Amino acid sequence: MSPEALRAGQAVLACVLSILAVKGYQKRGSGTQGVYLLIKLSTCIAVPGLLVLLAEGRPLSSLGLRVEPSELRRTLLAAVLCAGILPLPLLVIVAGIFNRLGMLTKDAENLHAFGNVIPLRMARAKAVAGLFLPVLLTTAIPEELLFRGYLIPRLLPLAGPCGAVLASSALFSLAHLDRPAMLVHTFLGGALFGGAYLYTGTLYPVVLSHCAVNLLAPLVLARMAKPAI
Repeated sequence: MSPEALRAGQAVLACVLSILAVKGYQKRGSGTQGVYLLIKLSTCIAVPGLLVLLAEGRPLSSLGLRVEPSELRRTLLAAVLCAGILPLPLLVIVAGIFNRLGMLTKDAENLHAFGNVIPLRMARAKAVAGLFLPVLLTTAIPEELLFRGYLIPRLLPLAGPCGAVLASSALFSLAHLDRPAMLVHTFLGGALFGGAYLYTGTLYPVVLSHCAVNLLAPLVLARMAKPAI
């Protein structure tokens, strides 16, 4: 087996094991949120970090944590496009589709969005603004480090740019398998994040885009949801 194939298989295995560890604890329905976050952060950050440092002998910055000065303009453009412009129209399209399918409704207290129940009080601008740091630290950074910063570069030599983005998007989508209705739009979101990562070579605009999607989603969904009958 070639070194490239070995690294690609190792990266896929690390992602799968991370998904199984996080979802396995989540499925138990017991324990604390703190333990869940510890498992998620350790599998999404510590595992790929140790593999990069120990197995590959590369610095942690190779996980997409540096910005080349020559790529600064491209990085800023991607940040504006992927975090400031694209998330809103994409979410409107997704919400419109689920609305037509009858999978997006709301009652007096809750928003029912493709299998998720979200309190309407959390779909207000003030509540969403307060979630920026939790979303950044517990969702956007660890997931982007694992599925984009770690996985994509190790798939590139074997699968090429399109194949690497599609494969990472598929694994990212499978991480949401407990909510099947989310598989399509998490795959599309993963493709957007992966494309931005390949375009810039850094995770910073990708993390901002991930935050924007997660924070805007409840606002857009609550506004477009039909009243439950």
